[in-house]
Amino acid sequence: MGAVVLGLATLGHTGQSLAAAPEWPQAHSDLPADPAVRFGVLPNGMRYAIMRNRTPKDQVSMRFRLGVGSLDERDEEQGLAHFLEHMAFRGSAHVPEAEVWKGFQRRGMAIGADSSAYTQETQTFYQFDLPKGDAESIAFGLTRMRETASELTLAPEALETERGPVQSEERLRDTPDLRALRAQRDFLFQGLLLPNRAPIGKTEIIQHVQIDAVRNFYKTFYRPENATLIVVGDIDPDAVEVQIKARFSDWRAMAPARAAPDLGVPTPRGLDAKLVVDPNVARSILVGWIAPFDGARDTAPRARRDMIHAIGLGILNRRLRTMANGPNPPFTNASLARRDQARSATVTLMSVDDAPSRWRAALRAAEIARRQAVTYGVTQAEVDREVGLMRARM
Repeated sequence: MGAVVLGLATLGHTGQSLAAAPEWPQAHSDLPADPAVRFGVLPNGMRYAIMRNRTPKDQVSMRFRLGVGSLDERDEEQGLAHFLEHMAFRGSAHVPEAEVWKGFQRRGMAIGADSSAYTQETQTFYQFDLPKGDAESIAFGLTRMRETASELTLAPEALETERGPVQSEERLRDTPDLRALRAQRDFLFQGLLLPNRAPIGKTEIIQHVQIDAVRNFYKTFYRPENATLIVVGDIDPDAVEVQIKARFSDWRAMAPARAAPDLGVPTPRGLDAKLVVDPNVARSILVGWIAPFDGARDTAPRARRDMIHAIGLGILNRRLRTMANGPNPPFTNASLARRDQARSATVTLMSVDDAPSRWRAALRAAEIARRQAVTYGVTQAEVDREVGLMRARM
């Protein structure tokens, strides 16, 4: 039998910040941008970044990011951002549906590996990896991205055809681990919109959604100031920039913008716990500390603070691994991780694994190790080791 035990403490709360204006972050930061990357903004607000990278030779990667995900959906729209991602490969004004995948294949691109897309809570990404960096291939990739931007056909018959694959994907994802994860998110992120907006959406909405709803969602969120295009590879940046400007400068928003959603704030709580029992889930104890999302600009002081956090977590995780690998280990495994969760909260999770009969002792040992680090700090030798490992990874 598997179980997840979650302990929770909430660290204050603040209001949500709105989405950033269509500028590059370095315009408001003391951190310099990489000079190898050419950053630009079109008059319509679309951002682009171009970087020459000759390894691997002749190859080019394109990424097209739309700042829309499941958190932007209204109650009756749950699943539309993901559904629209599927519909993007069902034909457009200048690329008939029958030609969509054939065009990729003729250029040696594997479906799924070299041409794909995905939807998350805050963004939708389209990605092409072109095996050749010649002018014709680059024009092909940019044309397909431009078609995605505002030229999708969104035919009713295509929607009916795609409804089945989207529902099938939902069923395939409905695993014991995913159900445990949903229970974890419901418990940890109380007070937030996040646990109520899974990218896969809701079955009843996907079953009955009509094409007008998908079109309205497309027109509302696929807009230039909401988009970023990235091109990296064995290319001439000047030539690529000329093509980007020629193809995307005429892109205009098709509908009024929608106000940023209210993502909520973590509910202030004391110590709380939840038990999730499922015979098909691996055993795990999770202790979480939930803080409001920090949307402050990326500056040198913030980068320094984040680096100190990363060093501290690295040291504590090394101590926990040493305990797990030593004689008479108090637990099978234990670790800590810290991350921002979909611009909604900052979560720190301590995971502890051991036999069910020893869970109390295992959790106690891990918590003592954590409190020792907080109370007594770390040594300079530990810091130097962690910094050395970071430099080696970089």
